Amino acid sequence: DNEKAIPKRVIEDQQRQIKDDIRNVVLLQQAGVSFAFSTHGQPGDKPADKFRENLRKAIAEGLPPDAALKALTVDAAKILGVEKQLGTVAAGKAAHLVVTDGDFPL
Repeated sequence: DNEKAIPKRVIEDQQRQIKDDIRNVVLLQQAGVSFAFSTHGQPGDKPADKFRENLRKAIAEGLPPDAALKALTVDAAKILGVEKQLGTVAAGKAAHLVVTDGDFPL
């Protein structure tokens, strides 16, 4: 098991960093600062799972779900400079749609 090889203090530091990142997302949103979410740097072989878990944690910490959705779509596209091609569902834009039968986040 790979986690046994990681010192306890390193794991604790990683957990603290995630908590700080989540708290900072809420503070950014409250201050009106645009931000985006990313799977880059997520640990493990299933970064999308960790990504969804952290997204849920941010919403539980006070990030409004609509702000989370905006950070995943339109704001992410603007930050990356691709808002003419991505970020909203509109004619002429590429889109990946996810349909769920429950509340956001996935």
